Amino acid sequence: MKTATSFAMSVLLVAPLGLASLSACAGDKNKQLDQAAAQQAEAARSARESQIEQAQKQEMKSIEANKQSIENAPQTTQQLAKAQADIVEERQKFQVESQARLQKAQARLEEARTKARIGRGNADVTLQNKLDETSRLATSAAQQIDHLPQVSNENWSAEKKRVDKQLTDIESAADDAKSKADSALP
Repeated sequence: MKTATSFAMSVLLVAPLGLASLSACAGDKNKQLDQAAAQQAEAARSARESQIEQAQKQEMKSIEANKQSIENAPQTTQQLAKAQADIVEERQKFQVESQARLQKAQARLEEARTKARIGRGNADVTLQNKLDETSRLATSAAQQIDHLPQVSNENWSAEKKRVDKQLTDIESAADDAKSKADSALP
């Protein structure tokens, strides 16, 4: 009986150890499950932090870009002001050159008019008409030249060509009148 009793006792003694090891195994599984959940939570947090950092970097880039555009604004404004100043300078130069051309043509017209009076007998009516017509064109051109600063950017090129052609026509007519007046001299 000792054998049966010792076996029973050992079973009784071992049984709690088996349950403990079974419970230890179950505890290990729960612990592993908890560790896996913790690792997953860490990975999710890490991923979220990376997303937040990326978003923050994007926002900072956006802020820098806005700051850069603000910092560049004065430079752009300076470039715009320089471009406008260049346009104004070009127009002023053209206006001065046009006025000089017109004044030279008017001087030739006055010379032709004076010579036509000197050679009154030899000067014909067509020369007087040509001088009068060219003087009217010169007066009209002077008004257009004075109006040049008010011409819009869109119309500038066309207006410049028109004034240039008109001045060329006046110069040609003045030279022609001067030549006729020279030949009418005694």
